[in-house]
Amino acid sequence: MTGADGENTITTHRKARARPPIQIRETDAERIGNLAIEAEERLPLVTELLLAEINRAKVVPDSRRSRPSRWCNFGCGRGPSS
Repeated sequence: MTGADGENTITTHRKARARPPIQIRETDAERIGNLAIEAEERLPLVTELLLAEINRAKVVPDSRRSRPSRWCNFGCGRGPSS
């Protein structure tokens, strides 16, 4: 989204509430972090948000067997292959 000054902006309507805990696989954290850094010049607010979410997440090994019931993978939309 572009603001009145021509800069990229993100508008959110979040209530002041606690964010739910999140877990992310090591590989996904690395991929998302790399994408965020690559986009930093064009979308600094997106970069800031993505890196903040990675930092607050519990990063778990890719090989972890037990996964939360509401697990999502970064990628093509397929579930875990294990």
